[in-house]
Formats: sequence, C-alpha cells, structure tokens
Amino acid sequence: MSTKESQPTSKDVTTEKDYWNSFYAKFAVSHPSTFCVMTAVEADKNIPIVEFGCGNARDSIYFASHGFKVYACDLSKDAVAANNEKSSSVSNLEFRVADASSKDQVREVVEKARTTHDAANVLVYTRFFLHSIDQAQEDKFLEALASVLGAGDKLYFEYRCSMDEKLDKVHGKEHYRRYVDTPVMLEGLQQLGFAVEYEMTGQGMAKYKAEDPYVSRIIVRKL
Repeated sequence: MSTKESQPTSKDVTTEKDYWNSFYAKFAVSHPSTFCVMTAVEADKNIPIVEFGCGNARDSIYFASHGFKVYACDLSKDAVAANNEKSSSVSNLEFRVADASSKDQVREVVEKARTTHDAANVLVYTRFFLHSIDQAQEDKFLEALASVLGAGDKLYFEYRCSMDEKLDKVHGKEHYRRYVDTPVMLEGLQQLGFAVEYEMTGQGMAKYKAEDPYVSRIIVRKL
C-alpha cells in the first residue's frame, strides 16, 4: 500500500478485462489453493466470507461446499457467468461483478454479507488479486475496506511479493502484474486501523508447475 496520495490507475482496464475473460474461459483448475484450505481450517463458519478477485471460483466454491456463506466478486463478467453456471448446486454462494477499487461496490457487498446473515463480523479474502491491480487501485480498495469494516473483521490476503519480481513466470508477461512490498503493505494497513495477526513470506506456498513464487500471506484484524 502506498503511503502517498493515490494516483489515477495506470492500467489499461479494457485490455485487462479481455485478458481475464479469456484466461478464465480456459483455466480449468478446480481444486482449492493451499491458502484457501488454511483459511477454511481456522475460520469461523458463522462468519461470512467476501472474496474479491474470485477468478474461476476454485476457492469460493470450496468454502461454500464446506459450510461457509460466501459472496464472491470479480471484475470479469464472463468469469462470474461461468461460476454461476458451474456452482448452481452449491448453496450459500453468491457471485457478482464488482470493481474492488469502487468504494460503493465494496461497501455494498460487505454490508450485504453482514446484514443478510446478521453477522457481527465478516472475513474478506483475496488470493493472487492484489498483485493484479495497480497501486492506485490497491489504495482505493484498502481505503474502502477500512471504511466499511468494523472491529473484529479480518482480512486474509495472499499475493506475490517484491521478492518474486525476478523469477520466471509460467504465464509470462501477457498481462499486468505487480509485486507488493509487504512491510509497506503492513505499515499502511496499520495506519488504516488494522492490527497484524499473522505474516509469512517465502516459497513453497503457491507452487504451480515449474514455478515456485515468493508470496506473502497476511492476516489482519480491524481495531
């Protein structure tokens, strides 16, 4: 997270939408990520999960199939349509198109999750999402979360960190990718009123084919 005033987005948003629409039409991995499984093991099933950047729903479907109430969002309308079709038999799961850099849209989905289930708290989950948005979008997203989340709400984030920048990538450079500075991220979240509960950075947590990226996993709680 930047501690400076946010700048306009530097991404070609239309190009990115087209890329992810095409990517998720072909990406068929259905088993959950290890970060998803870790989250499911320790999270309270009475607390609804709001996922931003749900992609092909591998994690959101797993959560819902194991008793969690899930609100999963993505900017790709094609991904959301496909997710709705393949998860028609899964209960407690809702997909919607949402822009995580829009304060109103972030607030809408978080408040719906909280009020629909009369929940004291919510859990916001993202995996491999933060490094797919630029700094301005990240600032808007985190500021939106800080404004809508209340005491005890938590963020579970996994993303490519700055140590991963020089490593080779399976999916190359055909789309936008950023590398998050974790100490800066944690400092920024603390400034927004979050307390750090967990942080782990390293390899071996998100291996994919020949790629073993450096990732960070963080859990923070709103004060």
